[in-house]
Amino acid sequence: MSIATDIVGSSIKVYEAAPEDKARTTVVETAKVGAGIGFGIYASYLIVGFATDGTGLIVIGIVAAGAAIAAKGTSEIVGWGAGTAYDVIEENVSK
Repeated sequence: MSIATDIVGSSIKVYEAAPEDKARTTVVETAKVGAGIGFGIYASYLIVGFATDGTGLIVIGIVAAGAAIAAKGTSEIVGWGAGTAYDVIEENVSK
């Protein structure tokens, strides 16, 4: 469900972007969704590892909540990096 809402939210941002910003917005939003999915896969491995290790339910809940927050932060950082890289490449190509 979370993946679907991220994809729909990103699609709306790309659709509503100004024509001159569509390419940059597409790169940034795609990077953010990709990083979120990748980090979510890693977090799932962590949570399953704790669950099969016999760790308590509270610890698993804390890890799951922390992983969700970390995934959001990671996707924002990756999006910022993709936007910065896009700007640098666009600036150098247009010279």
